[in-house]
Amino acid sequence: MLSLRETEDPEYSLSESVELDKVSFSVDRLQLLLAELDSLRMARADNQLMFQCVCDYVVHDPIYADSTRAWFCYQRP
Repeated sequence: MLSLRETEDPEYSLSESVELDKVSFSVDRLQLLLAELDSLRMARADNQLMFQCVCDYVVHDPIYADSTRAWFCYQRP
């Protein structure tokens, strides 16, 4: 379950919505990826280029586990 607020520094009681920010960032990037893939499809790009875009997305998105990102990094053409 996602915490809406996570204490960053208990001494100063600073809080940020760290988990929520990660999810929001991921959703925003996923929307950009879908738009990019749609543009590539309309331009009749080859599947390898589209796969490269997906791999780059997963590798750079912090929401995925390290093992998942490592696998997609390994799979990059």
